[in-house]
Amino acid sequence: MTIPSLSRASQALRATGLGASEVPVALGLSPFQSAAELAAVKRGELPPFAGNEYTRWGQRLERPIADEWIDRRREAGAELAIFTPPTLRHRSCKALLASADRVIVPAGHRARATWLGVLEIKAVSAYRSKEFGDQEDAIPEAYLTQVQAQLEVLDLDEGWLVPLIGGNQYREYPIVRDREMGAQIVEFTERWWSDHVVQGLPCPVDGSEAYDRYLRRRYPASVGPALEATPERRALVDAVRNAKAALKVAERAEAEAVAALKTAIGDSDGIAGLATWRSNRPSARVDWEGVAHASAATREVIAQHTTTTPGARQLRLAKEST
Repeated sequence: MTIPSLSRASQALRATGLGASEVPVALGLSPFQSAAELAAVKRGELPPFAGNEYTRWGQRLERPIADEWIDRRREAGAELAIFTPPTLRHRSCKALLASADRVIVPAGHRARATWLGVLEIKAVSAYRSKEFGDQEDAIPEAYLTQVQAQLEVLDLDEGWLVPLIGGNQYREYPIVRDREMGAQIVEFTERWWSDHVVQGLPCPVDGSEAYDRYLRRRYPASVGPALEATPERRALVDAVRNAKAALKVAERAEAEAVAALKTAIGDSDGIAGLATWRSNRPSARVDWEGVAHASAATREVIAQHTTTTPGARQLRLAKEST
């Protein structure tokens, strides 16, 4: 993944290993990129991700989010400062790198010996807000892994994850270094880089959307003749057919079970403690074309051209008790 805010030297360095933000991708924790695509990029088979509007705005918001974090510390009387360090390599694992958003230092200092921790900044869309909780450890696993990788590379004991969710929800999550997890990250990175970049071994195939995006990017068009129908390829085709058939059976069984449950509920509210079959809130539809032809778009006119549709009943199963 290319990070436009990094220097050319840091960009070149990141091509020689896994950055802390790429470790979760290699582990299969990212919904946006697959390990297979990452490996293809590192092998030079695909160009790095050049960014988009989402990453562009994330970079633009990075500084005000960081300023908010340091301002809160200063208001509390802490004499701290932050700055952006260069991309660094792990002291023993040459394949593990880190480009921390910010390093925390005492005010007036920048020497490596004075570094206190890392600050990882995220501008997160509102639809991901449910991934964050009120507890200190209630953060996405990918972000936790990224910060732990940074702490391992920089050899620091604490960090902060600071997301701005939906543009208006500022949060702070302190993260303490987990040395056992750091050792596992080092071991995994060494093995992954050797297997999938140096040796070029394929990453495991999975059915995620991220892997499907990789396939579309890696093989955008057919350029050769049809392959020979070998036993191995026939087995793959059979596997797809069998999976589709099993899915149809499962969908039919689900539909029959739902119909039987609704029949049992009838016009009741549901089954106490197990399931409900209730109507959603009514929805209103305004005939705006009719409003446009009316003499004035008053509330009364709009009401005349508004159709209210009763909410459809939704069957919801109660959570299973543990």
